[in-house]
Amino acid sequence: MLTKDEKLTVSYYLASHDRLRGYLWYFVPFLVPPIAFAVYGYWKQDFNAIAFAFVVLLVFALWYVLSQYNSSRHLLAALRKYEDVVRALDKPDANSD
Repeated sequence: MLTKDEKLTVSYYLASHDRLRGYLWYFVPFLVPPIAFAVYGYWKQDFNAIAFAFVVLLVFALWYVLSQYNSSRHLLAALRKYEDVVRALDKPDANSD
C-alpha cells in the first residue's frame, strides 16, 4: 500500500500537471515581485533593487529544487510499489501447469 505522502504526491502530480496554464499560474506569485524589482532597479539604475531581485529568485530556485526533490522521492517510491504489483501480476502462476 502507498503511504499517505506517496498518495498525496501522486494526487498532486495527476491534478496539477494536467494543464500547462494552471501549472504556470502557480508560479506567478513567486516570479512577479522579483521581476518587478529587477525592472525597477534597471530603470532607476539601482543596484540594490537588482541584487534583491536576484537573491529572491535564487531563494525561489533553491526552494523549487528542494521541493521537487522531496516530491520525486515520494513519487518514485509509489512507482516502485506499482511496478512490484504489476510484476507480481505478470508472473506466471507455478500451480497453473
